[in-house]
Amino acid sequence: MTHLTREATDRWLLDAVAKAVGERTNQWRVTPAEDSLHPWIFALPADTALQQQGWKLHVSSYVSTAAETLRRVLPPLVDAGVAFKVVGSAAWLGGLNRGSAGLSQVGKFITAYPRDDSSAVDLAIALDQATRGLRGPRIPSDRPVADGGVVFYRYGGFGDLCMQTRLGEVVLAVVAPDGRLIPDRRGTAPTAPYWVSDPFQARGLGSTYSLGATVAERYRPVSILARSPDTVVQLGLDLVTPRVCVLKRARRRPADHDVAVEDGGILLRREVELLQRLTGQGVTATLYDVVESGDELILVTEDLGGETLDQHVRKLMTTGSLPSTARVVELAVAIADALAAIHDRGHIHGDLKSANVVLDSDGRIKLIDFELAYAIGSGERPAGAGTRGYVSPECRGGATASVSDDIYALGAVLYLLITGAEPSRAPYIENLLDRPPLQLNPEARRPLIDVMARCLSADRYSSARDVRRALLEATAMPADPPGAVTGRLVEPERALEQARRAGDLLCAEAETTDAGLIWRSRYFVGKGIVGRDINTGMAGTILALAELVDEFGVETHRDVLRAGARTLQALPPIPGDPAFGLYVGDMGVVAALLRAGQVLPDDELVRAAAHRASQHPAAQPDDSPDLFHGIAGRLLTELLLWDETSDATTLERAVAYGDALLERREGGPGEAYWRIPPGYADLSGKSYLGYAHGAAGIADALLDLAEVTGEQKYARTATMAMAWITRQAVSFHSGLAWPATEGQRPSPPFWCHGATGIGRLFLHALPETAESLQAICRSVASAARWAGPTLCHGLAGNAEFLLDAGRALADDELLVKANELMSLVDAYGVDAAEGRGWISEAPRQINPDYLVGFAGIPLVLLRLARPDRRYQLSRAGFRYRSRRP
Repeated sequence: MTHLTREATDRWLLDAVAKAVGERTNQWRVTPAEDSLHPWIFALPADTALQQQGWKLHVSSYVSTAAETLRRVLPPLVDAGVAFKVVGSAAWLGGLNRGSAGLSQVGKFITAYPRDDSSAVDLAIALDQATRGLRGPRIPSDRPVADGGVVFYRYGGFGDLCMQTRLGEVVLAVVAPDGRLIPDRRGTAPTAPYWVSDPFQARGLGSTYSLGATVAERYRPVSILARSPDTVVQLGLDLVTPRVCVLKRARRRPADHDVAVEDGGILLRREVELLQRLTGQGVTATLYDVVESGDELILVTEDLGGETLDQHVRKLMTTGSLPSTARVVELAVAIADALAAIHDRGHIHGDLKSANVVLDSDGRIKLIDFELAYAIGSGERPAGAGTRGYVSPECRGGATASVSDDIYALGAVLYLLITGAEPSRAPYIENLLDRPPLQLNPEARRPLIDVMARCLSADRYSSARDVRRALLEATAMPADPPGAVTGRLVEPERALEQARRAGDLLCAEAETTDAGLIWRSRYFVGKGIVGRDINTGMAGTILALAELVDEFGVETHRDVLRAGARTLQALPPIPGDPAFGLYVGDMGVVAALLRAGQVLPDDELVRAAAHRASQHPAAQPDDSPDLFHGIAGRLLTELLLWDETSDATTLERAVAYGDALLERREGGPGEAYWRIPPGYADLSGKSYLGYAHGAAGIADALLDLAEVTGEQKYARTATMAMAWITRQAVSFHSGLAWPATEGQRPSPPFWCHGATGIGRLFLHALPETAESLQAICRSVASAARWAGPTLCHGLAGNAEFLLDAGRALADDELLVKANELMSLVDAYGVDAAEGRGWISEAPRQINPDYLVGFAGIPLVLLRLARPDRRYQLSRAGFRYRSRRP
């Protein structure tokens, strides 16, 4: 469960559990909840050892009914003598029900761990009987024991057994009959492993999961469009008047004053009332019907078709463009007109955002989702109601509902249209303009930016019609004079200071444990696990810290690096699929130990890296060929070792990996590409163009091998890969772009997919590729300024490429562009007493990871200040030694 708050546990919950087992005090062990990171009260019979996995039961509850639910559930649990746990705080339960730990955790107040299938079914019956008449949220990951009840079941692990998939994702796991670990995924629909049969359905219990029965004998659900803790939106068919429709469904629940959101039924009723008032205005979907069925309210509306505004903007961005000034005004005027119609009827929209603006099948603007459409002046709205990035400061502060709130949200929508930067993912919602619009989009019109800025200011327009007039006046103003827009550049001294303080934070983030000094990733593929990878894990953190030690020589940093490298050296892999790749897998550990050994210096670490690499098996048929997970990354790592040790066996292994890549090459005459084999989830069966997973990264490694061995067969294959890649280039933002795989839309320019990574290959092949490289640089410099700050698919990775390209092409303007991108990274910076970090892949998330966290960012800052530094994960990077005195 994710961190909700660090509040104290509720004593009454612990007392209730203790009292229930009171007469059997010597037979039970009760463990209190600690905090919101360890939020469960556990009750375990003294003679019981939990199974590794099986059918588990969940009892759902709202906060307001938690005391009664617990009172009824405890006797059958204690009588059955099964282990169980209870959420230790009403506030934490409220957080679960709001989706703070993910939709799959909604409603999970009590969890029971039966001993076997038979006792699981018996206990489920007893719990269902005990809780008749109670209500709670539906638990999306489970099946209900009885329709309308609060007892649910699913098959899964009883503990915290984890595994790592071949993609590098760390997930909870169960054990298959053959001993293999299988992901135990908690999704938003019930599933069970292939080898188990459902004992509940065998006894006539449990609903068969479906989209639900036909509503009112005429509306048949077809698919789920969206889901939230309170509502489900389905595409449906109206069988009476044959047409497609949308069903929006919510269950009414008791008043729950401890939860900061209202009852889903109340929210939907508010939406119904406003839709009825807007009938005929052409600003929203037509209301067809309202159906009440038991405790469920179902809203039936027109299917608008088309696409949402955020989808529309993303589609434009795949061509390297943003909406033109005329198009921005056209869209914003239509939204302002729709808001004016709502305001004229005495309400605000209350949750205007890009995902709630629809361009219907005819291209007309319509607004959807009126659950927060409070009456103007209403004091009933909870503070902060709405979507992050679009909520006005007044709403966050708890003020009454005002037209001004919608004007602010319209300003946020304008910010997206002008810059491509989604407000809900802004690093800080207090001031969207921390990322200056003209830096994000140098072609933006200043009069239009002024309108947007006023909408976001304290001195906002008084009405939507005033915004409309201002937008039209902005288009009538003369065009801005041409000229380059130069952002706030990062001075070398400041870059070095930020990098040094990042080293401080990396050291502060290290934890001392029984295993040694470790770092935990908070990225979604790591989830707090101590991983070993470069992508998310200790190897990447150590690589970054090694460069900072090399540059600054801070003794405390050096001590942490040494301790962390020793821990990594002894750290066992997470169980799961064996991984030997560079960015995911054991070769990342080799690279980290090697670089730490070079920097400290510590010959023992270098020898440990070489020994570890020598223990790896040869390339297998099911190994991916790519740089990220597979053979090309293993090849590159062996060359890094060869450069350091000159060990002939290391070069022999590199050659074997290179030959394996040549054997797996596909493609017609003069072209080469590689296909990802089965076992790599969505990557499998595809041939990628980019650097992380595709032909560009593989070809780059082959060029390295050709340079070391003098064997031209590797260079020829790399040239054929470039021919295949070049054939698929498309014009993009005055430059070039590539799709992730052949035939797709172009990807934005990033290291993993797209022009940035492909450009790294073209850099290696200079001077033949100089013209293409210049076009790539134009795309990288301008087409993804809306991105986050990281290396993999963010500003730092793009800035680092421009640094390399600028030096290779002797183009100082590219060095300035790289600096501009790093100045945009500044907006994500977080300064604390412990050091400096950067918000990474998710808002408010600061991770010590290399590619998707903040650890890689200071390496680019070092390179801004130290032009002689080289791209780290390269032969030149590993040969680099600081000349610091």
